Amino acid sequence: MGKVTVYDSSIEELLSNIDHLPTYKSIYTWDGIKTAELVRDIAISKTSYPLGTIIFNKDDLVDGLSRVITLSLIFKYFNLKHPVLEKSWTPEELRRIKENWRIIKKSIDGFDKEAFKQALFNNTYITVIKADDISDCFSFFDSGHERGRELDMADILKAYHLVSMRCDSEEEKIEAVQKWESFDKQELLHLFMLQSMLWHYLRGEGTCPLTKEQAFLFEGVEKNRDYPYVKRVLSSLFCLESPMINGKWFFDHTFHYLYLLRSVKKMINRQIPEVLKTVDLTNPSQERCYDLFLALALFAADRFGSKTEILLTKLFKYSFAPLYENASVTLSRLNEYVLDKDSSMLSVIRYASDVEEVLAYNLALRLDGMKNIVFRTKGPVRDIDFDRDFDIFLKLE
Repeated sequence: MGKVTVYDSSIEELLSNIDHLPTYKSIYTWDGIKTAELVRDIAISKTSYPLGTIIFNKDDLVDGLSRVITLSLIFKYFNLKHPVLEKSWTPEELRRIKENWRIIKKSIDGFDKEAFKQALFNNTYITVIKADDISDCFSFFDSGHERGRELDMADILKAYHLVSMRCDSEEEKIEAVQKWESFDKQELLHLFMLQSMLWHYLRGEGTCPLTKEQAFLFEGVEKNRDYPYVKRVLSSLFCLESPMINGKWFFDHTFHYLYLLRSVKKMINRQIPEVLKTVDLTNPSQERCYDLFLALALFAADRFGSKTEILLTKLFKYSFAPLYENASVTLSRLNEYVLDKDSSMLSVIRYASDVEEVLAYNLALRLDGMKNIVFRTKGPVRDIDFDRDFDIFLKLE
């Protein structure tokens, strides 16, 4: 660990040491409710009332931008010194600032202004963490973010890799943030989950539920490392098996695979549209099998592009086969199934030189002995019939 300094600071001291807002940091997210709560907390605060944590990488503000902006608006109300509120604002940010400025004026007007001002100066403080090493900042992101809202993996990774872009142009940083924020947070998190699943399986490990504590999986290496493999990754096209490179490469990599995942979903809608209607994603077992299906389809599309479409029915049957033996497919059962070396679809895709090799994968032979216990529709329990049993989902009769 590099040098880390932790200390408590008055709000006045904190804001006086920030002369501007980082133009590329995202996105001002506080709403009127959170702003009104902050004003109330200050007004009723007693001696030594904490208002959260701010994290700096050296002098670069890494975490706590929304809190700094809101506190700056409160200082602006009292005509006190505060950071210059200039930034490449999005229309949504400007709307929030305008609304929160109205909330601040209205809320403070409801208290004794002089008493509020004294509480602001004397009763409240911010905990400041300054770390010289980027990875140390990364480890400090925790559940105290944004006054109680837990920082999720997307927030952590965005902040971490933006810090790694300190030597890039402001235009590149702004573009990365704006593009990142244009995607739905759940779409980002789902992609990270699928990538994590693939990486664990490719390493011969069982996958596990993805939490923010596993964000280290996406912590790469600095692009200036003088290693041949780093140079190869930077000079080649994206690949799901490539090591992660910090900064702009990570953002571009993420955007590339978000678009590829969208393309895969369009292929599914064209090739096997009934899947989207019949798979129950509120059922944990079906959701696990469907995520395996998406991960395999994404991995195949990374190798074979649009030709992956002809593989989708086979990939779906492989992914959902465990569901035919037991309606409850646990994560441990799915791990055991995928890591079976004698029937690994992932290995077939990984080492195939042509899409036809995957298409020739014989499911009935590789999965010999699996029974149609759960979804049998007629006759006795028997081996899964890969041309008939899947019509429950695929309507292939």
